[in-house]
Amino acid sequence: MINIEIIVLSFIVLITIFYIKNIISYTIGWEKLTESKQKDNSSPKQTFSIVIAFRNESENLDNLLHDLININFPKHLFEVILVNDDSTDNSKEIVEDFIYNNNQDWQLLESKGGKKNAIKEAIKTAKNEFIFSTDADCRIPKNILKSYDQQLQTEKKKLIAGPVIFKNRSSFFGKLVDLEFMSLIISGAGAISINKPIMINAANMVFAKNIAIENIDNIYNNSIQSGDDIFLMQYIIDKYGENEISFLKNKSGIIKTDSPKTLKAFVNQRLRWASKAKHYKVNHTSKSAIGILLFNFTLLISIFLLTTNYWYIFPTLFIIKLIVDIPILLSASKFFDKSLSFPIFILLEIIYPLYIVGIGILSFFIKSTWKGRKI
Repeated sequence: MINIEIIVLSFIVLITIFYIKNIISYTIGWEKLTESKQKDNSSPKQTFSIVIAFRNESENLDNLLHDLININFPKHLFEVILVNDDSTDNSKEIVEDFIYNNNQDWQLLESKGGKKNAIKEAIKTAKNEFIFSTDADCRIPKNILKSYDQQLQTEKKKLIAGPVIFKNRSSFFGKLVDLEFMSLIISGAGAISINKPIMINAANMVFAKNIAIENIDNIYNNSIQSGDDIFLMQYIIDKYGENEISFLKNKSGIIKTDSPKTLKAFVNQRLRWASKAKHYKVNHTSKSAIGILLFNFTLLISIFLLTTNYWYIFPTLFIIKLIVDIPILLSASKFFDKSLSFPIFILLEIIYPLYIVGIGILSFFIKSTWKGRKI
């Protein structure tokens, strides 16, 4: 006779071991990454095409355009390609005026049909060996291309992911989402370090143009509105192997981007990210996502056992989660020069299972929107 209790307890043990193994592996992977320093005397060798699609970004373009003009890299070694993704505000006019007034030899392309189509056209137009991808709401450090150039001289990978952080916000909610986002970025970096890439962020990455061109219609498939970064990563893994992806652990390469300002905006962003999961193959990304989801689901369900003989399961799992999670968050805070607030950490640990399970379920039933478009 099958003992259901033994099966359930065995499942809890297995999924907990999976969670512990994964998070510790990402933490060790992050610590193994060598933090590179800026070398001012090095001679630049790579050529870059900076590719940015924008849609209704009038409030962010002034900062972006000034960041681009201040990039500290030989002008003949990089180009700037901006793509107007069917903006309905005056974004196009802002860019046109800036280019004219500052006498910049930048390209401004027009595109309709979504961000992926805009990026695809820019990549086809690009003339340089490497594409630097970022977003219109980002702040770009002046030495970003120097940082990538130096890493490519050391290891000429097909894709290098870079660090992204939310712009500082003093509100309690802002600090909460900031900590959660840091954990994602550092976990992704740690996974890359151990040759098990799970995620990258298109707000800061460099990749070989010829690799994107090889499979451009599939990577930038406009029927799937989001996820070109992950699909590019998966293509490289499938064809060239995990060791062709690396991470730029360099503070001079940190991109800052806008964080969701409200709970609704945060949920909508995460639904947009989750919507592409159904298109993933069975790989490191999907296995990690499913394992983390199952662990947090188990943690939530175990709350109902508090009045039974198995009351100890919930506090045990929660304490394990605290112990396993805090090292990677401490490392993330140190790298990004942020302080780790213990009350915010505890609150995040309490909220996270509800949020991750809730988003996972809602993503099957609710279509998110981005820039006025349904995803």
